[in-house]
Amino acid sequence: MQQFREIFIDACKIRMRSDVPIGTALSGGLDSSATISTVAYLANKGEAFKANQSWQHAFVAVFPGTPIDESKYAKMVTDHLGIKSTFIEIDPLKSISALDNYFYLIEDLYITSPIPFMQTYAAMKESGVSVTLDGHGADELFSGYSFDTISAIKDAGINIREAYDIVDTVFSSYPKDSSQFRKLPSKLRYIIDFYLRDFYYQNFRNRGFKSVVTDIGHHEWNKLGNLNQRLYESTHKTVLPTLLRNYDRYSMANGVEIRMPFMDYRIVSFAFSIPWKSKVRNGYMKAIVRDAVAPFMPTEIAWRKSKVGFNSPMVDWLKGPLKTHFLDTLASNDCKQCDLIDYEKAYKSITNVISNPNAKFTEAETAWSLLSPYFWEKGFVKHDYSIQK
Repeated sequence: MQQFREIFIDACKIRMRSDVPIGTALSGGLDSSATISTVAYLANKGEAFKANQSWQHAFVAVFPGTPIDESKYAKMVTDHLGIKSTFIEIDPLKSISALDNYFYLIEDLYITSPIPFMQTYAAMKESGVSVTLDGHGADELFSGYSFDTISAIKDAGINIREAYDIVDTVFSSYPKDSSQFRKLPSKLRYIIDFYLRDFYYQNFRNRGFKSVVTDIGHHEWNKLGNLNQRLYESTHKTVLPTLLRNYDRYSMANGVEIRMPFMDYRIVSFAFSIPWKSKVRNGYMKAIVRDAVAPFMPTEIAWRKSKVGFNSPMVDWLKGPLKTHFLDTLASNDCKQCDLIDYEKAYKSITNVISNPNAKFTEAETAWSLLSPYFWEKGFVKHDYSIQK
C-alpha cells in the first residue's frame, strides 16, 4: 500500500507541471476523488515543484432527478478540500442542435451519448482551464467493475467462503435505489452464470484471449492469476483503449488536455505485480487504492461501495427532454430511409423505453445505440465540409 501511495503521489506531482490552470473532472467516485485529493495534498505541502498554482478547480456534471447524479458525493470532496468547484447541469436540449457537430468532431459511435462529456470539457475551457487531471484507468487496473471482479472467484478456488465474499463485494457495488438498474439473482445463481459465461468465453470466443497471451507469453500470463488476466484484457484490449480514445476526443474537441496519473507506467506495472487479494478485499473493490488515498479524502468517499459511473441518464432523457426530438426523428423520412439502422428495431426499442414505467438503464443504452448511427451519418458522413464550425 505504501509503495502504491508513493508512486501515485509522484505520478500526480509530475502531471501538475503546467503553464496553464489545472482542473479535474470530478464525479464523486473513488478515482477522480483520489486524484484531486492527492493534488490538494501535494499543493498544501508545497511539494508540487513547477506546478501551476491555479489547480483548485473541480468540474462536476450534474443530472438532477436522475439515479446517476452523484453531485452530492462530489460536493463532499470539494467541501472537504475547500476548493473552487463548477457544477454543470447537463441539459441535453442545449446540445441537440450541436449533436451532428459532436459526431463530426469525435468521428465515432459509442453505447452512450457524447452530450455530458462534451458539455463538461466545454465548461472547463470556458472557465480558462486547458489541462485536467482525471482518474481514468483505476477501474481497469485495480478491479473497479463487477464484470471483472467476479473473475476472482476462480482465484478463490475451492474456498467457498472467499468465493461468496467476492460475490458479496460485487453485489454491494450495484446501485439499489432505482428500478432502472437490473435486479440481481441469487448469489449461487450468479456464480453458476459466471462459470457458464467463462466456459463459453474460453472455448468459443477466445480470439482476443489468445492474442493477449501471445503479447506477453504463456509463462507470464499464467503467473497473473485469473483476476489479473481479466484486468489485463480490460486494460490492453477492450475497455480502457475505448475509454482513452473517447475521452481524448471529447476533451481535445474542446481544446482541453487530459492527464491521467493512474496511467503512469509505474502504476500499470505495479498493478499487474500484486495479487488479487490486494485489489478485492474485505468487501471492497480497488482495496489498495482506498487504503492508500483514504487519508487524503472524506471517509464517506474512500469507503463508498456503490458505483454508478459517468454516463448519460438515457431513461430519464428519453422519457423527458429528448422524447419529442427522438419521436420527431423517427417520424422523419431521412431516418426511415437510413441504411445504417434497423428502423423497425430502433423504433420499437425507443418507444418501449418511453412508454415503459420500469424501463432499465441497459434498455435505454440499447435504444440509443440503435438510433445513433443515423445521427453519426448526418454529422460525419454527410457533414458539409465547406462550413467551418
